[in-house]
Formats: sequence, C-alpha cells, structure tokens
Amino acid sequence: MSDCIDDTADEIVDALYREREQIFQNLEEIRNKLESYDYLMKNLLKTDVAKDSRYQRRYNGFYQVRRSEEWRAKYYDLLECAKRNPKIDFPEVIRKLHDLTNQVEPSFSSKLVATVRPELPVYDAKVSGTHAR
Repeated sequence: MSDCIDDTADEIVDALYREREQIFQNLEEIRNKLESYDYLMKNLLKTDVAKDSRYQRRYNGFYQVRRSEEWRAKYYDLLECAKRNPKIDFPEVIRKLHDLTNQVEPSFSSKLVATVRPELPVYDAKVSGTHAR
C-alpha cells in the first residue's frame, strides 16, 4: 500500500512540475483579480463612483461590464445612490435598474448589491451554468 501512495505522490509532483507555468499564470490572474476586488471595495465609499472613471474602468474589467456609455452612466448613478444603504437588496436593485434602462439585468443587479453588501452572492453566467445541471 505504501508503494501505491508513493507512486501517486510522485505522479502528482511530476504533474505539478509539468504544469508549473500554467499554474503560475493562473495564480497571477487570481492575484490580479483579487487586487481589483480589493481596490473596488476599499474605494467604494471614498469616491463618487458615478464620476470616477478610474473606479468605473476597474469595475468594468472586474465584472465584465460591456454595455453602452449611457447604460453605464445610469448604472453608476444607481451604485452611487445605493452604496451607503446597508439594506439594499436584489429585488430593489433589479427594479430600479429596469426603471432606468428598460432592461432586466439580474447579473448586474446582483453585482451591484454584492459590491455594497459583500456578504450577498453574485449571480452570473458562471454561477447559472453550475446550477442548470
């Protein structure tokens, strides 16, 4: 039995060694995402997110916001208004965002809520794909 464990351990070590470049690249991507998240959370209450283009660029990159400039302006106005509301919730945001944009945006609504209240989940394509099975 000990030989089997040793063989398995050796195989794992060999695999890690072979894949080390990809592992390091993945870790770098994770580090970059964590730095962006940290920036967003630390600066949310320090800046006017409706006007701060640097904050918006980081947010757009982190949450993959690919909408029109007009849509984004409305979204960041809503985030600015909501950011000091500790009771903000998903139903409220999805309704308000719909009122502003005439679109139902569950993913971006959940991202806004989770930015203000990080204990709440984000619902997006990555999550929905795992729940659809």
